[in-house]
Amino acid sequence: MTHQDMRPRRVAIVANNLHTYQIKIVCGIRDVLRDNGVDALLILGQALRPPNTGTTPANDIYDLIDARNFCGVIVLSTVVGPQISDQALSAWIQRFALPVVSIGRPLEQAGNVLIDNVPGMSALMTHLLDTMGYRRLAMLRGIPGNADSDEREAVFRSSLEHRGLPVEEDLLMTGDFASVKAFRLVQQLLERRRDVQAIVCANDDMADGCVRAINAAGLRVPQDIAVTGFDDAIHHVVPALTTVRMPVYEQGREAALMLLAMLQAPTSPVRPDTRVLLAELVVRDSCGAGEGTSRRSRCPAPPRCPPTASRAIWRSPSGIGWRCSTTWPRTRTGTRRFWKPGTRRCPVVRSSRWNTRCGGTSSPVSSTATASIPRWPGWRWPHSRRWQA
Repeated sequence: MTHQDMRPRRVAIVANNLHTYQIKIVCGIRDVLRDNGVDALLILGQALRPPNTGTTPANDIYDLIDARNFCGVIVLSTVVGPQISDQALSAWIQRFALPVVSIGRPLEQAGNVLIDNVPGMSALMTHLLDTMGYRRLAMLRGIPGNADSDEREAVFRSSLEHRGLPVEEDLLMTGDFASVKAFRLVQQLLERRRDVQAIVCANDDMADGCVRAINAAGLRVPQDIAVTGFDDAIHHVVPALTTVRMPVYEQGREAALMLLAMLQAPTSPVRPDTRVLLAELVVRDSCGAGEGTSRRSRCPAPPRCPPTASRAIWRSPSGIGWRCSTTWPRTRTGTRRFWKPGTRRCPVVRSSRWNTRCGGTSSPVSSTATASIPRWPGWRWPHSRRWQA
């Protein structure tokens, strides 16, 4: 039996957490390794700290990775070492004395599987600036020092500068790739100013928090503010998120295939390979270009107030209300208590029906207008299609 046959057929996958990004990569790695009869063990620590800043006890788990237990290592270097340099991270992986593949960052003495952010981000900015015509854009960047976040921010800045548009520093926010922090930052932004036309997020999680903050402020996506993400990692956001698709699952597969090739020729003098995958733009509804609309905006538009009416309240089946006046400025309250101070509350119909109440002379809604309004399964009109006096 050779020494190669005696090595454990187990690969260590090093990550810092299990969010959507990490899960998709791990699934790609697992599928390839399983097909080749190799086990995988996920080692979850925390992000590495810069030198001379102390150690994290949770990272002692990395000491379990050695030649007695594993035959190779795949490191999600983008999330494991966001605060340290490529040189420091390259020195750190040498402790394993095993074949190593890095995902996301180019490291010395390791195989590398990278994604080129520039083409996808450039296509996104071109779509927003040239196709959609937005001129005042904000950005939610990721973790400071993260290579992917820095690349996306650089493209954001250069795209504005190339078109002679100013880069307003107060519109550049650091969301750390976190939905909760993005929600808070966008809330603060909308308290300061509401002239922003679009918010570009460095990942989909922050875009999710951004959409929720805009809705909470009584605004609509994309009618009032457009939102875009990056990664194409989550699909529950309403409206459907315009984003840049990262081949994350393919990254995991390529990393596993590269490591298996390295294990088959452990003494090969050839330098470890580097493979670069491309990101692509995916246009959906949240930027204002998609044909569909969000779930909240699928409710039929309320009929225009008659000229003699002073104000009205309309309520959709989804529980989202608007207050209107003769000039019809639609403002969504975003809550079930759809009336506002100074607006008369309609006691005529309950929440399962449309509420319409006009101060002044009542005026019927034409049959042509009501015929174009879509129905839902099981929907029942109120007792009258007329404005309630």
